[in-house]
Amino acid sequence: MRLRLGPLALTGSCFLAACTPLGAWLYDDPSFALQGATFRPAPAPGGRDSLELVFSGCNLNDFDLVGEGFEARLVLADRQVGTGRREHPYYLHTRDTSRVIVTLALDDDWLEAAGASGVRFELLAELLLLSPAGERRVGFRKQGTLIGGAQGLAIHGLGQRPCRPGLSQLPSVFVPRVTIRRGGEGSQ
Repeated sequence: MRLRLGPLALTGSCFLAACTPLGAWLYDDPSFALQGATFRPAPAPGGRDSLELVFSGCNLNDFDLVGEGFEARLVLADRQVGTGRREHPYYLHTRDTSRVIVTLALDDDWLEAAGASGVRFELLAELLLLSPAGERRVGFRKQGTLIGGAQGLAIHGLGQRPCRPGLSQLPSVFVPRVTIRRGGEGSQ
């Protein structure tokens, strides 16, 4: 006995494809580029210094994404020196870039780890995104080098991926200088 599927099999596969949510077929994780960093000295004696990080999130999907959390860790010379978490929701708009700000509390001895010129850093992040296809955990890692000098520390990022939703584009290289002074002011 021969089994003939022909048009019936084609109709059935089209029906199954139609039942699959569109987001499951056409979803792309957003990318993030480190856009800037600002050092904030401890507000009071005995407090902790912090580093405010500004990311550009790039959503190439045809639908908005909502971020429900953003956790980040800073590692200098293979030693974790800072952690931070953003609790407030943020939006990654359709085919656009959006700013996401996360503040890291720095350990007391973080400057010792950054003391030598050319120290490698890693920024590890994990976030939870809500989309029409459901919840999705996304993680990423940025690596670079801290370069010391008379003006302070410059952070040079590696592997920044350009993003072109519409006419916008993320920077391909992260080069802002972060001036760091103990008990003084920080500027970008």
